[in-house]
Amino acid sequence: MKLLYVLRFLINHIVRDWLRSTLTILSLSMIVFIFFLSSALISDMGNFGNGLIDVPQTLIFMSRNAMLPSDSQINTVDFDSYQTAIQDLFGAHAIKQSYTKIFRQLHYDGRSISLSTLTQDEMQDGADFFLLEGSWPNKKQEIVVTRAFNTITEKSIGDTMTIYGSEFLISGIINSEKWMAAVIFMPVSQAEKLYQTEGIFQLGFIQLNNDVDANLVQQFLETNLNDGDCCSVYQDDHFVALYRDAVKGIRFLARILQLIVLFLIAFGSYNASVLVLNEHEREIALLHVVGFSPKVINGILIFRLWILLFISYLLGYGLALIYSKWYLSNLRLAISGNLIRLEITWDSFLLGAGLIFLFAVISVWFSLRHQYTKNIHVSLQKVFTGRVG
Repeated sequence: MKLLYVLRFLINHIVRDWLRSTLTILSLSMIVFIFFLSSALISDMGNFGNGLIDVPQTLIFMSRNAMLPSDSQINTVDFDSYQTAIQDLFGAHAIKQSYTKIFRQLHYDGRSISLSTLTQDEMQDGADFFLLEGSWPNKKQEIVVTRAFNTITEKSIGDTMTIYGSEFLISGIINSEKWMAAVIFMPVSQAEKLYQTEGIFQLGFIQLNNDVDANLVQQFLETNLNDGDCCSVYQDDHFVALYRDAVKGIRFLARILQLIVLFLIAFGSYNASVLVLNEHEREIALLHVVGFSPKVINGILIFRLWILLFISYLLGYGLALIYSKWYLSNLRLAISGNLIRLEITWDSFLLGAGLIFLFAVISVWFSLRHQYTKNIHVSLQKVFTGRVG
């Protein structure tokens, strides 16, 4: 009952001071809005690289000094020499299978999309793709696309698209929990004809048999075939880490932005607390005189600030949700084919809620710390002077 009374009193007090309360809510809600978008961007950057093939006992070959797979250029002769060296030292049956992958970036409808080559078996076994709709390519000029591609471009089964002057028909839409990227898949022969790069590819894969030590093979290749002209050799986890390094700067800037936003929330909470203290100093002093302890006064002010923060937080969260839905419907940007979804998650909601309400407690305590040292005589003076709020 006492809690309801205090709540009703504080709401009436906020409504009476509506102009200052409105400005506080609007400013804090904009900061909360930015917090949610920066959290979503960090989450998207964390998924960068998930769209890479993941096969155990596999060595991945990419050109030296290439930052992204699309920058790599490997020829068949060099790749064959690596396979021969492995078989010569580790046995003719050391290699389970090998294949190459063309990996290109193209701009479609103003968006960055990945184009790659994998066979149906490689897509199903190596990348865990499954067919959502349509069929696997079985004719010339047929391609399949990932669900992310379908989301970004709104291209679906039966639609045609022009790639470097050639028309291709989308025969199927595929999906995989490992792949978050917007990718077009086509047979190697079609890609070589399209780019006129027969015998040139971006990535080479050598899957070793289970009885072969992949670490030992990698060390051998880097030590004995380190000619400086061809390839760097990676295992799958190292390769994903390298791929993600390409967006490390973006993730770092997003983290910095998030820290700035958290600082602004803390500062906004403190500023709101100080304004209440300065504008209603007489009422606070009166509470002190009539016997309210600093702890109770502190609790009342924290409760008041919590109400403002709660409204600000829900407003900022709502704006972030609206913008996220609008963004996915209209912009749908991608980096190297990786869809920037800007999805607002419950994890970020709970994290943000916990932080801003913690800031409220700290802000009120910090702004009121000098009140604890005042005696009744000083508080009585404040009762008969100052602004009536």
